[in-house]
Amino acid sequence: MLRTTFALVALCLGLSLVAAQQPAPAPAVTMGDIKKAWQERQDKVKTLKMSWATELVRPKGSIIGVDRSNEFIHAPRDLTLKGETTLVVEGNKYALHDKRQAWSPVSAGIEDSEFRTVFDGHRRIDLTKPGSHFGTAHIIEPAKAADNNFKTVSLYPVWWTFRGASDLETDQLLDRLELSDRITTLNGIRCRELTQLDRSSRSMTKIYVDEQRGFLPIRYDVVHDNMVVVLLTISHISDPACGWRPSSWYSVLNTNKGKLRESLKCRVSSCNVNSTLSDADLTANLESGTLVVDHTDSATKMSVVRPDGTDGVQLPNSANLTRDDLIRANESPPFYQSRILLVSVMAACGAFLAGSMLWKMRQRRLKAAK
Repeated sequence: MLRTTFALVALCLGLSLVAAQQPAPAPAVTMGDIKKAWQERQDKVKTLKMSWATELVRPKGSIIGVDRSNEFIHAPRDLTLKGETTLVVEGNKYALHDKRQAWSPVSAGIEDSEFRTVFDGHRRIDLTKPGSHFGTAHIIEPAKAADNNFKTVSLYPVWWTFRGASDLETDQLLDRLELSDRITTLNGIRCRELTQLDRSSRSMTKIYVDEQRGFLPIRYDVVHDNMVVVLLTISHISDPACGWRPSSWYSVLNTNKGKLRESLKCRVSSCNVNSTLSDADLTANLESGTLVVDHTDSATKMSVVRPDGTDGVQLPNSANLTRDDLIRANESPPFYQSRILLVSVMAACGAFLAGSMLWKMRQRRLKAAK
């Protein structure tokens, strides 16, 4: 009996010891906690100017663009394209300047390209400048201006960290995700999983957030039919102005069959949080000769920036004018106003002739019926 009692006591003590050694249950976390942490981090960052170096790898045969005939352009060989990106943010205003090498099917070689987009809180200007050619700037109508250019995997680490709770995040990222009960450890970091299941496309999206550092996003992946098609990993360093910020990230995009489409390495070269910005930081800076396509009215208008940097004469896109036409319009507007009038008169004459022919055909049918 005594031996049995000792055995029971020893068993109870052993169970108590095992229970004491078990890890404490994970604290209750809600999506509200994550949204609050993202909002607090965003509120700390009034202004931001960050630059990072990029190295884009596209394997031979991968799709790298579309030509004028809407035919796919494939990489003729393995391409390593380097560049630099700068993001400037002030409140809900932003400017993105991307200089990057790109393959040119015209010259059959690598050329420098430039892309710049500026949002002033009301309208957005997108400037594309391929190689040494003149650039083209699109002024986006206010209703669509907030549809920003941050729905790109390469920009997710910066945007989610500093403006993930912003109204400019038009898809409202956190509202589309659900907090999973799973807790995952990645490189020694305890993470919560945010998931989105899209049954129609048979895909699952996951964002892993670090619960010890304000739910920073450290990994993002998209799985389609059990195949990883997007994988993004993010590294952070401490920053006295905002707590933590991205220092580097690496992304891989695959086809639905698992074949590599492209990989991208990014490493931050400079970062200034809450510093004073200049007017040029948030200006599109359209150079002389830039073709401007204005979508802010119901009728799209086109113009070319004058040599002195002032806005050129705006003419309706319906006139089918070339860049040279628009340049000459800056020099002699009356001539091109008359050209537009001539086009309008010709269109009216065409409509009149077509109506006359229909009327004559109808008269002939009436006579035949009699």
